[in-house]
Amino acid sequence: RPPAMAQQQIWPRLKIGAIVTLVAIQLVFWFWERTTEFKALGYDLIKASTSALEGDNTTTTTTSLKEKKKKLVVFNALGKVNNLPLVAHARRRIFKADDNWNCVAFMFAKEDRIPDDNKHLRNLVDELGCSIPRTPGVFWGDFLQFLTPTFINNYEFISLVLDDMFIPHQGDYAVDVNKLLQKMQTHKLDVIAPGIVGESHGYLDRAQKQNKTNCLVEVNAIETYVQIFTAEAWTCFYSMLHYTGSRGWCYDLCFKKQCPNLTLAYDFSMRAWHMDRKMKGLPNNTMTSNVTMDLADWKPEPPITSEGYRDLPERIICERIGGCLGPGLAWKFQDSPIMCES
Repeated sequence: RPPAMAQQQIWPRLKIGAIVTLVAIQLVFWFWERTTEFKALGYDLIKASTSALEGDNTTTTTTSLKEKKKKLVVFNALGKVNNLPLVAHARRRIFKADDNWNCVAFMFAKEDRIPDDNKHLRNLVDELGCSIPRTPGVFWGDFLQFLTPTFINNYEFISLVLDDMFIPHQGDYAVDVNKLLQKMQTHKLDVIAPGIVGESHGYLDRAQKQNKTNCLVEVNAIETYVQIFTAEAWTCFYSMLHYTGSRGWCYDLCFKKQCPNLTLAYDFSMRAWHMDRKMKGLPNNTMTSNVTMDLADWKPEPPITSEGYRDLPERIICERIGGCLGPGLAWKFQDSPIMCES
C-alpha cells in the first residue's frame, strides 16, 4: 500500500483504542469509588443482609438488646484449672452467643496446669465459641493492651470479667446482662457492674447500711471484677494502658481522672461472687436443682505464686498518670441513687 493510505487506516484504529482505554480506566475508577463507598457503609450493611438471609429478626428492632452490632466478653485471664467451670458457666448462662456476645479468654497457664484436652477448656472453644490464645509469661495488665480500639471497633459493648467470678443466672440477686444493658441505655451510663461479694472496698456493706441494696448507684471507681463498658468508654480506658502496667493495678483508680466525663455505676440489685481462696463453696441462695454441669466441677484452688505476677510493681500506673483518686474519693458513691428496684 502507499504510505498515505496505510496512515489513514492506522490512525482511526489508534483513536478507537485510546477511547476504549480511557473508558476502561474510568470504569475502573468508578468501580473503585463505589467499592470504597460500600466498604464505608461496610460492616453493618453486610451483616444486616446476612442476618436477614439467616432469618435473624433482631436487626429490625433498634431498641432490642440483641443489637445489630455484636458485644464482646473478655475473660482475663485463665490461670487456674478449677476456675474454668466458672468461666464456662458465665459464657453459657450470662454472656450468651445467642444474645450476640462474642467471647475471648486470655490464658497464661501452660499445658501442665491447664491441659489442652481439659473438658471445660474444650467446651469453651468447641461448644461455646470462645477464642482462647495461650501465652505464658503474659500478665493480666498486658492482655488488656490486646483490646485495641481497632480490635473492638465493631462491638457496641465490651465486658471485662475475671476468671474467678461466679455470676448467678438464677436465685436471689441473679445477674441479667440484658437488664444491665437496658439500664446503661436508659440512664446514659458508660460503665456498669453488678454488686460484688468479696470486693475490697466495702461497697456492699455501705449499700446495706444506706438501704441501697436494690439500687443503681453512681460511683467514682469500679473495682475490676465484672463490668461492662460502652465502646467509647473502653476506648478512653485503653488510653491509660501502658506496657509497665503488667500487674493491672491503679487502672480503676485512675479511670475517672483520665475520663472525667464518663458515668460509672454499680447495680446492687444484682450480685456476682469473687471466688478467691477464701470462698469454700458456691452461695446457697443461688443454687437450685437447675445447677449447670459447669458449676458442679468448681472447687477452691491455691493461689498461683510461680509466675512472677506478685513480684511486679503495684502502683506504677498511679505514679505514671499522677493525680489519680485517693481511696477517700475513689470508693465513694453518690448519696442519691439513680434508681431503685421496687
